[in-house]
Amino acid sequence: MATGNAEVDISQSSWDRIIKSRKVVEDILQSGEIVYGINTGFGALVNQTISDKDLQQLQVNLIRSHATGIGELMSKESVRAMMTARINSFAKGY
Repeated sequence: MATGNAEVDISQSSWDRIIKSRKVVEDILQSGEIVYGINTGFGALVNQTISDKDLQQLQVNLIRSHATGIGELMSKESVRAMMTARINSFAKGY
């Protein structure tokens, strides 16, 4: 997957697991339950509850806070390998 231009095809059973996992999170949000990392701050902000209207921004901020680096850009092959590993994790339902 990492080398060349192979395309990824995700099976319907994998999509079903992805959708089922997302529904777990959506059900938690709908119930009003407070769950770390879903509707709370992170680390020292664990006791900070995030309002429904701010949840999307929380996720954007989380990505941005991890989007730093030093040194040269990674190779296309390295990025494709990491993306494949991430897709595989999602396809397993977690």
